[in-house]
Amino acid sequence: MDRTPRTINSTAEPSDLSEDHDREQDEEETERREDKEELERLRREEVEKLRMGMEELRMGMEELRREMKEVKLWMVMEELKKIKEEKLRKELEEKLKSEKERLRKELEEKLKRVMREGQGRELEQKLRGEMEKLRMEGGSMCNIS
Repeated sequence: MDRTPRTINSTAEPSDLSEDHDREQDEEETERREDKEELERLRREEVEKLRMGMEELRMGMEELRREMKEVKLWMVMEELKKIKEEKLRKELEEKLKSEKERLRKELEEKLKRVMREGQGRELEQKLRGEMEKLRMEGGSMCNIS
């Protein structure tokens, strides 16, 4: 649209001048309306972009929350696993200790019986060797890590 000022023809009829003026006003009004429509279209586009960005952000936050819950669950499961392993280790150590004590008493009883029955020095030394061997093995077995 040409915005250069027009020179008014002094010989023109007053009705011609009025028509020119009306046409200029119509053109300006059309231009303002088109500008307003363009601004509204741009505003709607920006609003839509923002809405989509907010939706992506919301979805990202939800995904992050899910991942955090999964990590927390994994951490709890790992801690539970450690607790169970520690409990099992202690139970096994206790059983081993108990079994060692039972075998020690059993060997002592056999040794006493052999000595009571007088079955000789050789058997006594063999049983003492077994007890010492058991004591050595049992000691190393209790140091389970």
